[in-house]
Amino acid sequence: MADLSMRPRIEGHASGSLDSFLGALNRGLSDSSSFVGTTYEKSAVIKIREQERHFWSPQLHLSLESDGDEVEILGLFSPHPTVWSAFMAAYMALAFLGIMGVTIGASQYLLGNPPFALWAGPAALLLGMAVYLAARFGRSLGSDQMRAQLTFLREATAFSTEPLSTDS
Repeated sequence: MADLSMRPRIEGHASGSLDSFLGALNRGLSDSSSFVGTTYEKSAVIKIREQERHFWSPQLHLSLESDGDEVEILGLFSPHPTVWSAFMAAYMALAFLGIMGVTIGASQYLLGNPPFALWAGPAALLLGMAVYLAARFGRSLGSDQMRAQLTFLREATAFSTEPLSTDS
């Protein structure tokens, strides 16, 4: 089945403590010519260097939880926050205009006038699909950089998406 999410997610783990994971990530970021990032107490952000960054370049946001000898990692790929905000604003504006158009169209119909404003509903849906397709297209333009970020994370920190081995 096709992945319909606009912001892909990853889940995985790394052996060792949270401090060792963040230390390895910081060392990897300082040695990398392609990535920059910031680490916090229980999270991190990995970005593409400015020289290689384009409008659709992804960022990888990591949420980290540790149980002492294992770090659970939840990652979220997303575009730059301004790009993401613009897409969300477009969706909200289209929803507002669609709802207002249908409301006005219903009023026109009830008043016995031609309900031309009812076309705002289907028009908003079509434009919403166009915005979604534009987001998918942008995600595909950044997919190589997403794969590169994931490869970097694996190499710098021993991140693994393999299931944890359990001794039963």
